[in-house]
Amino acid sequence: MNLSDTQKEFLISEYNSLREELLLDIQQITETEKYGLILSGAIWAWLLTQPWIPSLTIALLLPALITKFMQFKRKRLAKAIGELAQYIYKIEEVFHIKETSGSLLGWEHRKQGEPIFRNWSKAYWNLLFWGNILLAIAYLVAQFI
Repeated sequence: MNLSDTQKEFLISEYNSLREELLLDIQQITETEKYGLILSGAIWAWLLTQPWIPSLTIALLLPALITKFMQFKRKRLAKAIGELAQYIYKIEEVFHIKETSGSLLGWEHRKQGEPIFRNWSKAYWNLLFWGNILLAIAYLVAQFI
């Protein structure tokens, strides 16, 4: 593909912007995981220091609900990262720069086929969700024993 200098500059600028956006999305995923744990812990710390009243029963579900909302946010960010990666891959193909091995050069070409996020992230959110549910059940049982 023959590109003018203006087209090349545009693609390089777009490539840099997309990589920056991709890194920000990855950072947001890390922060979402961190704040999910912190929020759950803070809510539980508050709940455990309150005298039991039946109206607190609904509040026991807050940590689990927040966890599910944050898990959904993480899934949306991971999907956006995948879409960005595919587009960056196409930009890398336009420049068709080859390594000595013959394969195309570029981060997305090198990482093609690797999972974006390992299963640990899914396990993290499931463990946090079910941990919050079990804590709620244990708290309720303890109130009636």
